[in-house]
Order: sequence, then structure tokens, then C-alpha cells
Amino acid sequence: GFIFWAFAKLVNLHLVDFIFPFLQKEFFVFCSGWAIECYNCPTTKCDKTIKCTPPQDVCIKIDSIRQCFESAKCLPPIIASTFGINNFNSSCCPDNLCNSGRTSLPVTSLILSLVAAVLFICYP
Repeated sequence: GFIFWAFAKLVNLHLVDFIFPFLQKEFFVFCSGWAIECYNCPTTKCDKTIKCTPPQDVCIKIDSIRQCFESAKCLPPIIASTFGINNFNSSCCPDNLCNSGRTSLPVTSLILSLVAAVLFICYP
């Protein structure tokens, strides 16, 4: 329930590395059965989804492309070389189906994740 959700959010935002550095992210991904789900399409009109597999831990939106991606590679030079493109708009996001055409609220996700972490730590 809630504990796995809280850890999933922490793992997804890489906050677990700071709060619990002795834990392995892969442990929670595999043990909880949790994986992020992303839109997976080459165009903006997209209704196909896919469950990402490690090490893919974020969704990416690059102009019209939507798919799973690795958060460690969410840097413009790496994205440009991976996809062979220049002059693009991209965003990586850690929530399920966050790479749709809609605007997401990453600050809200971060705040909710921090509240979940504090609740978990203070009220085990």
C-alpha cells in the first residue's frame, strides 16, 4: 500500500539515494513490482503505453517522441546523440504517463514525495 507507494516515489525521484544511501534502488523496483508506465509513440497523437524496464526509470517527451528513458541520460547532449537530433524541446518526468501532451506539475510531485518520506520516517 502506502509504504510501497512512498518508496516508489522516492526511488523515482532519486531522493532515496540521499535519505537511505545504503539501500539499492533496484531492490525496491523488483521487490515491489513497481515500474513506471509511459506513453510510447513517435507522434504527438499518442494512446499507446508501455511499462518501462530498468534502467529506464523516467518518461521522456522530445517534440513528438514519447517513450521510456534513463534519468541519468536526461541531458541535452546525450539526448541529441541518442536520438540523432538537434534543436529540440525535451522533458524527462518521473510519474506514470507524465509524457503526454499535457503540462505536468513536477513541483507538486516533488512536494508530495517529500511529505510521504517525512510521514514514513516520522510515523513508521
